[in-house]
Formats: sequence, C-alpha cells, structure tokens
Amino acid sequence: MVRVAVAGGSGHIGANIVEAILETGKHTPIILSRSTKSIDSKVEVRVVDYSDNSSLVSALRDVHTVIVTLFTADAKEAVASQVALLKAAKEAGVKRFAPSEWAARDNTGFFLYHPKLEVWSAAKQSGLEVTRFIPGVFINLFAGGSNLPSEKEALSHFTQGNLFIDARAGTADIPGDGTSKVTFTSAQDTAKFVAASLDLEKWEEVSGISGETKTFDEVVDVVDKITGKKLTRTYLKEGGGQRAEKLLENKFVAEVSNSIVAGHLYVEPTLNRKLPHLRPLTVEEYLGHYWEGADWSTPAASA
Repeated sequence: MVRVAVAGGSGHIGANIVEAILETGKHTPIILSRSTKSIDSKVEVRVVDYSDNSSLVSALRDVHTVIVTLFTADAKEAVASQVALLKAAKEAGVKRFAPSEWAARDNTGFFLYHPKLEVWSAAKQSGLEVTRFIPGVFINLFAGGSNLPSEKEALSHFTQGNLFIDARAGTADIPGDGTSKVTFTSAQDTAKFVAASLDLEKWEEVSGISGETKTFDEVVDVVDKITGKKLTRTYLKEGGGQRAEKLLENKFVAEVSNSIVAGHLYVEPTLNRKLPHLRPLTVEEYLGHYWEGADWSTPAASA
C-alpha cells in the first residue's frame, strides 16, 4: 500500500481518481489543494502553495506517486505549478509522477495544451518513473441535459456543458466531415484504470485508456437512437455552411476540431491491454444508462 497524492483532487477527473483509489482499498489517496475542500471526509487534504518549494516538499515527504490533474488557461501558470511540483517530488523521494494530460495523444495542435509539451519534457528528464494518462474525450461532456436525477452521477464532478453535441437542443456540430476516429472514455472508467495502474510493476511512458473509438457521426447516430430524435448535423469544415463558419470563428472550437480531424484524440488502448480485467463502458452503454427515462421532447429552453 502506498500514498498517492492527487494534485487538484477535489474536482473533475481528480475527484474521480481519488474515489477510484478509495474503492480499490489498496492505496491511500491524498488531495493536494490550495484550499481545505475535500470530496470525502476519509481523504486527507494537504494545503499547498505551488510557489513555495518547502510547502510542496513537506506535503510529499511520505508520498510514493503524484498524479496531477491541474488545469488552467494561463500557460505560464500551467507550466510553473507542475514543474514546481515535479522538482519538489524529486526532493521528497517520490517514485512516480503523472503530469496533467487527460485528453490528446498529440498536444501540438491545440494552443491550450501546449504547456503539456513543456511539462512532459521536464517529467521525462526528471529521473522519476513517469507516464501520460490519455483517455481521449470524456463521454461525461455529452451527459448533461437529461433533466434526470442520474444526471449528476453521469457528469461525475464535471459541470454541464455541450461539447459539439447538444441532445436537448437537437444539434450536433461535428468536426471535419465526421469520419475522423476519436476515442471516448468516461471519467469514471478513466479513474478505474488509473487506480489499477498503481499496482503495475512498471509504468510505460504512454498509458492510453479507451472506452470506445468511434467517429463523431457514429456517436451522433447513438444519440439519435437513445433520444429518439434526429439531431441536426453541422459539419465544421470549409463549405460547411453559415453555422459552421460562425462556430469556427471561435479559436477554441476551431483548434479542438482541427485536432480531432488530425487524429490527435485517437488513443491506442495500451493500458487496457495491461489491465484486461477492466471493461469500460461504450458510448451507447454510458449514455443509455444515464439517459434512460428522459423526455427529450421537452424544448431546449426548459432544460
């Protein structure tokens, strides 16, 4: 049994990882946070200051593995906080370190992910055992809008949003021509793989996690089937129409779409192969489970 520090473990994928580690009963999760907020009274929270090396080293003295789930749109801060944590981890005697990845196989095409490149370079040079946990797109980002009690469980620490697909509004804005392969994995399944990987004798540099790989067109087919609606499809490409042109004016939308078309969100399931006893849910299984019983005829305005 080892202590595992999860930086940013109070929200989003971090909270899922803490819960998954607790569920195994094999290791002790610790949350590193700027505040005392915790997701479970049984989990220790260690308040840290990422600009204070002594604070970080002290928080990591008895820790075996550090898993980082921090994210900020401030590129300078994104690099500084993780590099500071990496430096402190080495000083404190930490053995394993996983930087904040949690998405693409290739981070070159999306401006918000460029800091990940710098952090990964530093991690590889640290001398610690390191890995990149890469699950592609979280299915949870499609799970909102059902107006069901299970919606909170489906979102699982994520806030409700509509990443390209808005089932309630009946719209699907699809990157490219809809044929690019994308890996979709739930945050809950991602966390289970991360927790199980703690028992592996050795981490590989890339830990690819795959719930299911499909095209966006195929995912919209699934949403159509489950909701009984026919979503209006807009293809985010040149010549895709007025709506597509308007959406692609947004740098964030354009770069995510381009990364998907380039195949950067396709993930080779390397960790699945090492942990064959874990069976992640497919897109249809996940959405079908949490959306069962929803009335999708309700107008979008009441969602």
